[in-house]
Amino acid sequence: MVHRGAPDRRRDAHALLGPGRGRFLHDRLAKRSAGQPQEAHLRRGHGLGQLPGRPRPGAALRNDRRGPLRRPARGDGGRVRRHPHARAGHDERLRRRARLAAPASGGRGRRRRRGPRDAGARARRLGWPARADARHASRARRGACGEHGPATPGQDAARRRAGRLRLPRLRLQRARDHARGPARPARVGPARLAIPQAHRRAIGRTIGTVEHPPLPAHIFRAYDVRGLAGDELTADVVYRTARAHGTFLQRRFEAQTAIVARDSRPSSPALYDAALRGLRECGLRVTALGLAPSPLLYYALHRWGLGGGIVVTASHNPVEFNGLKLLREEAMPLLPDEIQAVRRLAEAGDFTASTPDPAPPIDRDPSPDYLEMLRGRFRLERPLKIAVDPGNGVATLTGPPALRALGAEVVGLHTELLEGFPHHLPDPQEPGSMRELAARVVAEGADLGIAWDGDGDRVGLVDETGRRYDPDWIAALLARDVLSRHPGARILMDLKSSRSPIADVRGHGGEPVLARTGYSIFRRRMRDEGIVFGGEASGHMIFGEEYPCLDDGVFAACAIARIVSAGPEPLSAHFAGMPRYVTSNEIKLPCPDAAKFGVAEAVADAFRGRYEMLEVDGARVEFPDGWFHLRASNTSPYLSLRIEAETRPAFDEIRAAVWDALAPHAEVTLAGVAAEPLPPEGFFAAAP
Repeated sequence: MVHRGAPDRRRDAHALLGPGRGRFLHDRLAKRSAGQPQEAHLRRGHGLGQLPGRPRPGAALRNDRRGPLRRPARGDGGRVRRHPHARAGHDERLRRRARLAAPASGGRGRRRRRGPRDAGARARRLGWPARADARHASRARRGACGEHGPATPGQDAARRRAGRLRLPRLRLQRARDHARGPARPARVGPARLAIPQAHRRAIGRTIGTVEHPPLPAHIFRAYDVRGLAGDELTADVVYRTARAHGTFLQRRFEAQTAIVARDSRPSSPALYDAALRGLRECGLRVTALGLAPSPLLYYALHRWGLGGGIVVTASHNPVEFNGLKLLREEAMPLLPDEIQAVRRLAEAGDFTASTPDPAPPIDRDPSPDYLEMLRGRFRLERPLKIAVDPGNGVATLTGPPALRALGAEVVGLHTELLEGFPHHLPDPQEPGSMRELAARVVAEGADLGIAWDGDGDRVGLVDETGRRYDPDWIAALLARDVLSRHPGARILMDLKSSRSPIADVRGHGGEPVLARTGYSIFRRRMRDEGIVFGGEASGHMIFGEEYPCLDDGVFAACAIARIVSAGPEPLSAHFAGMPRYVTSNEIKLPCPDAAKFGVAEAVADAFRGRYEMLEVDGARVEFPDGWFHLRASNTSPYLSLRIEAETRPAFDEIRAAVWDALAPHAEVTLAGVAAEPLPPEGFFAAAP
């Protein structure tokens, strides 16, 4: 028997656990041989291979990849007949300690010689790499059983010589994991996130991928992210989208800061927290505004020079919906292709690896600076009485205070900040949502009425008679004010705009430029081309004159109030000279997201070549005495249609032509759709 001294035991320990852990084991063994006290867990007789949870004696443990494990051998080479996890008797423990302390010891029974030849034969028999180097074989099979893998022949011997010391529990699999049998191959798909092998070893068990539910692609729309809260838009989806957005900002613009706000929907608090967490885990320094209108966040992002932001809101959509407005530097919204780039990052899990910011989110309120900016920008020439309806949305935080700061008398309607919009949906584009405001204007004798949508970036207008004006008419009124300071300026207008506002802009010396619908497209084009004002058909009024091209409903309300106060005539007089045509409001034709773009293209094909057509966003088809515009909505599952004609018979003729083109498409719901023109006296007349 060859004497095995301390250097041999140290080398064996190094081969088993590496230099650092091997030196630790050698020092423990040296203490044992010297008769020094041992730690409690070394005195209990636990072995190197012991797993948490003791199986019944004689039970065969299984490894994920090799089948039944071989029972550990005794220190002298003899086979242990007792199960390695059964509690050994007192005499047996003493014999083991004696064998460990002695330089060499005898043993019972027949012993086999252990060496390179035997190790190679055993490796071939068990399907291991055909190489005698035990450490190489162990590295080739790491990940099968904890950090170090199943023992090779050379490691078996090292373990026997090193004694029955226990590895840390985190580096071992539980016995029930071994009993599961051969591991199934990992499925590969776009929703699985690969983990490096080094991380698997650090965790202490084999992990192939992390499962994520797939992202619903249709919620990533042209202007923002929007879907059913809790179903399509969950906290996990928002977290992954925010993490992807932060990664996009860092890689594309080297952003280091961000800002987050939310509206008053019941689902917004949980999604707001998920958005905060996603941005912070990118390493961004995040400012948390909490409840705030979208324009207030825009102002803060631009004023403070932040790198980007997120607004948790679904704007004017029903309360069961929610969404995310994704912003980059200068408060510019992401364009459609940039939103799709964020979606791809979120689906792939391709996030910036960074340590989350340990500091809590910054709590900072931009409202005082914002209101001071409005007070310095606008001044009323005469006192006004203004009725306002924010619809219990977050615009109540800035709208009424801003008008009062200008000196107006404010009559509030639904100004309490409530969850769920209990009185009506805050949508200025929908006439029914403004009937109550119109009645209040007439009852109170107010000069005008102002309404905002759910997040305060769109504006609605009612004159002193209770007549509601469409957003393109509001845009014409504001364009006159801009043209008085910038003669001949270009005015960006929506493709769905009526002929009357377009003609009014030309009549006041402006150049109307028709553009596709979408506030993000309007804002980017205005900034790139130096356009001073733009009005979108959904109510976004965008100001580029000494303002960073922001769509701000409160800013628009203050501008309207200044225009009305500049002279003695009422608001209705400002629209008296504009011709009125037989016009419909926006007609929403229900159509699934998967089919709506194809249907819109097919309808355009039916008229192509026969009529003058402007194809920018859908199709605007011009008839001799009217026009219609049909497009697929970028935010909801419907087709958007608007019809205008000089006379009622011409209106009916155009509507019939559109209905004939839609009839072959069963995906479109035409039954029950109201496609009647608005009353000649206005959108509606409120009874006094």
